[in-house]
Amino acid sequence: MIGHAMPEKEPENISLLMQIVPLLFSGFLASVGGAVHYLNRIDRHSLKFSIFHLFVEIITSGFVGVISFMLCDAANFGWAYTAAIVAISGHMGARALFLLEQAMLIPLLRRFGYENGKRETCGEKETD
Repeated sequence: MIGHAMPEKEPENISLLMQIVPLLFSGFLASVGGAVHYLNRIDRHSLKFSIFHLFVEIITSGFVGVISFMLCDAANFGWAYTAAIVAISGHMGARALFLLEQAMLIPLLRRFGYENGKRETCGEKETD
């Protein structure tokens, strides 16, 4: 069949790859932000370098970056805004987790009747 091109079938792995690569990149970008934050902090305060603390900072920042990426993706932000938010939240590390908790989790729990870690039922507070 000369002149008739067969439609190329997209490999099944491409779809999965297209989902994983942005997550990995956001984790990497946030981890770099965390490493920069740690190195600036030890320089600013003349602290002793610790590979363990650097590792903890990188892991925490990578985690925050992936969460930030998912929130940006859900909000349909463009790639430039998403990259900036991911990098900044990675640099913030655990502080970004605290802010996300304050801004999102606590109001959500209150909306469903939870106050101070306990569920309120029928207008009465649950007792221990």
